[in-house]
Amino acid sequence: MPAEEKASYCSVDQNSKCRVYTRTNNYSNEDTHYWRDTSTHYCHPLEDYLPFWPAKPARYREVVSAYTVETKKLITKISDVIISEGLGFEKEYLGGELSKVQKLSDGKWIGVEPLPNAFLVFIGCQLQIISNGKLKSVIHRAVTNSKQARICVCTFVIPSSDCHIESASHLVNESTKIPLYKGYQYKEFLHTYILNHGDFEAVLQFYKL
Repeated sequence: MPAEEKASYCSVDQNSKCRVYTRTNNYSNEDTHYWRDTSTHYCHPLEDYLPFWPAKPARYREVVSAYTVETKKLITKISDVIISEGLGFEKEYLGGELSKVQKLSDGKWIGVEPLPNAFLVFIGCQLQIISNGKLKSVIHRAVTNSKQARICVCTFVIPSSDCHIESASHLVNESTKIPLYKGYQYKEFLHTYILNHGDFEAVLQFYKL
C-alpha cells in the first residue's frame, strides 16, 4: 500500500472499523519502542464491514474476504468441537458468531517453531475467564531480524461490545460456588485493557475475585 494510501487510514481510534497504526498504546511508557506497520479491520459480518476495507491492492477485498470465510469455519470448529467439548459446554456456548513466534513460560521466552501450512492458535483472556482458569491465556511475541521482512496475518475472535462475560457456572468450584473472576461487559474489559497499556496479567488481576 502506498504511503499516501496508508495515511488516509491512519487512526488512533481503536473503535475504527479500519485503521493503520505504527506503534503500541503504551508508547510513552515503553523502554524499547515496538515500531511496525499494522493494518486492522473488522471482518464479520462481511456485508457490514467489507465497504470499509482498503480498496488497494486491487484484489485485497476479494482475497481477504475469501480467507476470512475459511478462517471463520476453522475457528468455529475449534471453539465448538475442541474447546467446548473439552470443557463440557453445549455446542455454540462460545458464540456461534464467531519467521518465529515465542511464548513466555516460567519467565523465559521459548521459541514456537512454525509448521508448514498450519495455524498457531492462542488462548486469550476471555477464554481464561469463561473457563474459570482451566484454560490459560498466553503471553507471546513475534521476533524479527535485520535481514528479512516479516508479515503476520492475525485473526482475533472477540465478543460484541455489549456481550456479558463470566465464568461458566458448571466450572465453578461446587463447594464454594465462587468463580475466580467477576463478570463484566466486553467493552468494560477493553477499557480496562487500555488503561493498563495492554498488560493483560494486570487486567486479569483486576477482574479476579
